[in-house]
Amino acid sequence: MSNDDIIRELKDREEILARKYRYCRAADALDRDAMIEIFTPNCQIDFYPNSDLGKASNVEELRAMFATAQEPVLSSSHHISNIDIRFVSSDVATLHCYLYSWQRFKGYPEVGDCHRWARYEEEWVRTDKGWMLCSLV
Repeated sequence: MSNDDIIRELKDREEILARKYRYCRAADALDRDAMIEIFTPNCQIDFYPNSDLGKASNVEELRAMFATAQEPVLSSSHHISNIDIRFVSSDVATLHCYLYSWQRFKGYPEVGDCHRWARYEEEWVRTDKGWMLCSLV
């Protein structure tokens, strides 16, 4: 790998990480528009594999899913770790990481908080708008 290739990959890795972190901040702010900005128009989303829940095949379906999911939420905190980015090609990367999220809902304390642990498996692609998320499981 040439020095130029190494520098390009480092810059690409930083851009993907920055977009992933921006997504988490937007989720905590309940800002669906900012969350949607990192996805390709024809993204494939599956938040609950082996279930009919939490699936979207484009950003409009994803926007509707986020609207429903966020409606009862008062506040949240998303944390990702163990981030592993691997480049399949110069224009495609996979990202695996772990998530911990906390949410407080309307009706608290009668409605209890939610704690989630998950593993994200994602595919990112280089577009004319920069790196975008096209698949999330």
